[in-house]
Amino acid sequence: MIIDNLKNADRYYSAHEGFKEAFEFLKNAKNVEDGNYELVPGLVKVNINTYTNKPVDECKYEAHAKMIDIQCVIDGAERIDLVNENDTRKMEIITDEYEKSDIAFLKNTDADVSFVYKEGDFAVIYPYEAHQPCVAPDLKNGVKVRKAVVKIKY
Repeated sequence: MIIDNLKNADRYYSAHEGFKEAFEFLKNAKNVEDGNYELVPGLVKVNINTYTNKPVDECKYEAHAKMIDIQCVIDGAERIDLVNENDTRKMEIITDEYEKSDIAFLKNTDADVSFVYKEGDFAVIYPYEAHQPCVAPDLKNGVKVRKAVVKIKY
């Protein structure tokens, strides 16, 4: 996992062939309408959405097997809880949809890292790193947030 801000995104361009396109798009996401975008066919796609995040007890951990997530707050704030790969592999799977849609939902656990990200902050989440997105910054009271989720084939 990587946690940083878009002002430092160029440091990560060489980490994966889809990162440069993804980060360049995210740097200008404030000017893009909510919706789905395919940046590099078959490699990089983005969903931008505005919503109210939720109390922590209404959120679920999830993990992917084939895709990297880059979750980036465009406006507002949100907490994300992250679990490293070794600990994720020990978590109990509640719903396994890895084959169908590259997602599994996992039993909640203590996070290895918790982070409240604000405008321009992002988290890069690699396959088999569990993450609990959409959490209210104070864990209780949801706030409006605009966020981009980039999916990059791993």
